[in-house]
Amino acid sequence: TDFVTSVVESRIGALIHAKLSGGSLFTASYVARHLARVRGVLSALHGPASLPALLKAHGFNEALFYEAVGGLHAAGRLAGTLQAKTS
Repeated sequence: TDFVTSVVESRIGALIHAKLSGGSLFTASYVARHLARVRGVLSALHGPASLPALLKAHGFNEALFYEAVGGLHAAGRLAGTLQAKTS
């Protein structure tokens, strides 16, 4: 599988129009739909929410979910702050 991964990685963007994330290969249209779903769910929040609970409740792909959250936060699309759980 390391050989296949290295071959695929070298061709992403040139011959393969997809994204490799978390060891899985996703088409550009799937990533766009996933980002739109994440953006919609996060935009609908009116108070504090647990990201792992949202991830589970909506069936998001974990690797793509956290990438989307980070990107939306960095772009200023999310109101509020992200905070790690402290115990």
